[in-house]
Amino acid sequence: MAMIDAFYIFTKGGLLLWSTQFVKVKGNPLDWLIKEVLLEERMGEATAKKDEYGFKWKLVNEMDLFFVVVYQGILQIAYLEGLLSMV
Repeated sequence: MAMIDAFYIFTKGGLLLWSTQFVKVKGNPLDWLIKEVLLEERMGEATAKKDEYGFKWKLVNEMDLFFVVVYQGILQIAYLEGLLSMV
């Protein structure tokens, strides 16, 4: 079964509020996502890929929070959209 590798919640200002890793994540893919995708104003997008990881996120403007799921990039995880829509 396809699984989530990590889940992060952080503010628009970059303060990490909560995180968990279900498996060991190599390197720091969250830093890449923030620096290369979110700060580059590609926030209209909701997915990205870096090396072996896929990212899916949701920005909740009312709370200024990002909810980010990290998963194995080769997998198609159908339930991620539903998971993030519950936020």
